[in-house]
Amino acid sequence: MRSYRSGVGIFVGVILLLLGVWFFLYHQAARSFESLKESADLIETQEGRQTEHSRLKKQLADTQAERLKLLGYFIDRESIVVLIEQLEQLGQRTGAKVEVVSASEDEPIRLSIRISGNFPNVLRTLELAEKIPYALSVERSTLMKAEDAGAEWEATLTIILHSLTQHEKKS
Repeated sequence: MRSYRSGVGIFVGVILLLLGVWFFLYHQAARSFESLKESADLIETQEGRQTEHSRLKKQLADTQAERLKLLGYFIDRESIVVLIEQLEQLGQRTGAKVEVVSASEDEPIRLSIRISGNFPNVLRTLELAEKIPYALSVERSTLMKAEDAGAEWEATLTIILHSLTQHEKKS
């Protein structure tokens, strides 16, 4: 009987040992599974961010032309100096005297320009001033014989600036 009891004791001991090993391995597997699940969730989140980043980069590239066009609708006041210099250079190239009489601070910006010289030079300067590559419209343009003896003809031009971004004008 003793051998039977010692056999049952060993059997129960082995069973308990196996149960302990099984619970230990089960616990380790469960922790590994949790760790894998967290890693998979992290990878999924990163992939989602990369997808969103790629989508935003593509959208940014696709809308670049529209964004540049939109920026052209806003007038940069520092660029007015460049425009005035271009108008004065027109006079130098055509042989007429160009002077800016006034420039408004309000939007839309209005520039009043006086052009003086002989008739062909004044007329050519007027034509070129109306065709400079900016979004503008001519509010008023006059051409008359000058009152002072120094210049034969005088023109005034009032320009409304819609944008100071240069662009190609259609003739």
